[in-house]
Amino acid sequence: MFLFSVLALEFDGPFIRSAVVRRKPLKYEISHCLQIERTEMENEPLSFDELAMITAQIPKCPRRVVVVNPQVMVLEITMEKKRLQKLEPFNLPYNLKEALRWESEAYTGLPALETLTGYEPGRPDQAGLVNIQVSAFPLADYQFLKETLAEKGFKLTRVYPPEFCFTSAALFAEGKKDKNMVVVSVGAQNTSFTLLEKGRLAAYRMLPAGTEQIRAAYFAGQTETAFAQDIFESWDSVQWPVVVCGPGGLDETVVHYFREKLGLAAEALLLPVGKPPDPALPGTEFAAAVGAGLRELYFPHWRSRRIGVDDGIPLLKLATEKAYFVPATTLVALLILFGAHYLWLKHQTGRSQAQLAKQTQKVEAIRAAVARIADLEKKAKEQEKIRAFIDRKLYFLDRGLSGYSRLLSASLGALRQDAPPDLKFMEIQLLSTDDQYMVAGESSTTASIHNLALALQKADWCVFAKVEEIVREDREITITSTGGGVAIKPGGEEPGGGEAPGGEEESPGGGESPGGSETPGGGESPGGSETPGGGETPGGEEAPPEESELPEDSEGSEEFALPEGFALRPGGQYLLAMGGGALSTDPPDRVILALNGISSGANTATLAAAEEPDDESAPKKKSKKTRVKKKTIQVFKFKLRLVMKKELLPDPPPKEGAR
Repeated sequence: MFLFSVLALEFDGPFIRSAVVRRKPLKYEISHCLQIERTEMENEPLSFDELAMITAQIPKCPRRVVVVNPQVMVLEITMEKKRLQKLEPFNLPYNLKEALRWESEAYTGLPALETLTGYEPGRPDQAGLVNIQVSAFPLADYQFLKETLAEKGFKLTRVYPPEFCFTSAALFAEGKKDKNMVVVSVGAQNTSFTLLEKGRLAAYRMLPAGTEQIRAAYFAGQTETAFAQDIFESWDSVQWPVVVCGPGGLDETVVHYFREKLGLAAEALLLPVGKPPDPALPGTEFAAAVGAGLRELYFPHWRSRRIGVDDGIPLLKLATEKAYFVPATTLVALLILFGAHYLWLKHQTGRSQAQLAKQTQKVEAIRAAVARIADLEKKAKEQEKIRAFIDRKLYFLDRGLSGYSRLLSASLGALRQDAPPDLKFMEIQLLSTDDQYMVAGESSTTASIHNLALALQKADWCVFAKVEEIVREDREITITSTGGGVAIKPGGEEPGGGEAPGGEEESPGGGESPGGSETPGGGESPGGSETPGGGETPGGEEAPPEESELPEDSEGSEEFALPEGFALRPGGQYLLAMGGGALSTDPPDRVILALNGISSGANTATLAAAEEPDDESAPKKKSKKTRVKKKTIQVFKFKLRLVMKKELLPDPPPKEGAR
């Protein structure tokens, strides 16, 4: 609290006035305005008894003291604006105060080294000149006053001239810091006139006339008042308000003098004093003391204290006189510079890392979204393929199955009737048009392949049968014989026949096995029966062709039937593959057949007669020896193109029990 409060003392002839000024967050508070009669002579410095008489009446008296002393001389010095700015860089007052102290020596009559100065610059005029109000006070008197207060625990901060203190009190009472007015301070012996333009001192005059002289002028004739009227007319401030303060402000005659004799709007100063000693007093005589306290607490502006006189040397000036000041200042400046740069880089790095983390999260999210989109697109393509495949299946089952059955039945029937006994048909494929087949198989001779093509061309529905390709292949087979049974593995049966281990030649197309049975391609069995490919039963009757029933199709579709004479044997395969093409226009294209009990894709094959002996020969199996022999045979693989006329195709034979 002591930093925001101050005790102001005013020396005015035989009286000492005091006031306590406190600064609060939103206002200033004035209290304990006291007046005592001096125990010493008028021009003597402050004594301990006088200080005790004042401070004893103030509870919690502030330790900081400012003094208003009429012995402070005020003079005006004109200086160029450029020089003023050069002497006061960054508003540092020390150099300017030193220059003004030496320039004021000619006006004060005191040596410059024995004088303390204060100043307050005015406004520059059109010529670039600035009028500076300078206050000067003897150094010896200041030090004596400072020591006296210090012995009682008080600290003297500044000594102010009264001319600049009552103006601050007038501005404070009006509540405006930039008001135009004339402030008149009427004392016992002197009267001071101060002109304020926008709150700043513009002109100052002092007349050797006090309260008694003004009272006499009020009751005298008009001619006796010319001295005051000339001042207001020279300032061109007749219409400005006039505030009367000081001890003469208590006398209504003085206020009426300015109001009636000079025709001015004069009013006595009314200070908002909180705790006056005499409630009847308006407090105008404390204007100088209150104004000094307000200036010390930066009213009306932050440069208000500079008009006060003090002996303090700025810390910057003291530091510059030290030898280590320049390197220390340079080091501190570098530390501050690099520290600020480091903090700025750290701040920017933190922001960059945060932004990088956010952008990384966005990139990862985008990548995950792209991956999901790619996966969904892949699944969509797969689903589209499946849908197209199912559409082709449905289209074939709904519209193409009937015609395809006729083509397949006719081609298979022709192959059955015209195929030589040593041919094996591995695959029948429908080509891009629905009237052409590609027949692939194998034979032991090339003549059988050409004979098949010629036989197929005899049919009315055949346009031509062309052999596209014949490829020879060497194949190694293993022949295993056990008495009357023969097994061939791997590589299947010998297409053109082969020699058994006993020296006899066996072949699916013809030839006798050691037991006397003919291979499944044709020939006689031990009982004289023909194979299921067509032949006689043991009783001499012709056996009907075996049929393999297909699964039931959807409603509205026709059931496919194998042509007469074709039947699946044990170990054989029949496959109707719908689809399988790369384009959506490809029809169901393949029928894979395996005749004579041998699978077209099997690596091993076993004859039914060799692996399934009858009951009569079973007891003799234990005494027979097994013989193994390897043999290399030649096989011719071929491809045959079959072109037919659909309109000449016969209808397939109906199946028994078909829907």
